[in-house]
Amino acid sequence: MRNHKLRIVTNYFIVSLAVADTLVAIFAMTFNAFYTITDRWVFPAYVCDLWNSCDVLFSTASILHLCCISVDRYYAIVRPFEYAELMSKRNCRIILACVWTSSTLISFIPIFTNIYTTDEHLVERELMPYECNFVVNKPYAVVSSCVSFWVPSMIMIGAYVRIFSKQSGKKS
Repeated sequence: MRNHKLRIVTNYFIVSLAVADTLVAIFAMTFNAFYTITDRWVFPAYVCDLWNSCDVLFSTASILHLCCISVDRYYAIVRPFEYAELMSKRNCRIILACVWTSSTLISFIPIFTNIYTTDEHLVERELMPYECNFVVNKPYAVVSSCVSFWVPSMIMIGAYVRIFSKQSGKKS
């Protein structure tokens, strides 16, 4: 923050990615380690939902940040004359807000409203409060995996293929 030369769009994405990854370590991995070591869930059910929501939220945010970085690099390399206009600090803030908002929507709302899972799992949770398993239904699995993995992966692959082909074209 102190060095004005480092306040470039790419670094905003990288810092936000670092925040997401740090939050995965703090919120998701800590509970996972505790649950793995003790082999039982000792917290209330809402903490289980909070843990699962944080895991989905921060993991999704992390992947979406990687996608944003690939698009940022695509425009910087393949369309350098359009880059400054397209990747302004204002647009970067809007993109980052969309990343965090979509990650929150795909995690907290479905998990805390129980639309992410099956009726059988909800009954199982009542009968076994010492367990904290993340069982998803098919619609949530499809939507969540598309938003959190498949679509960002396709965008990243497309961006990096175009970057590579642009760079390969320059060398010949």
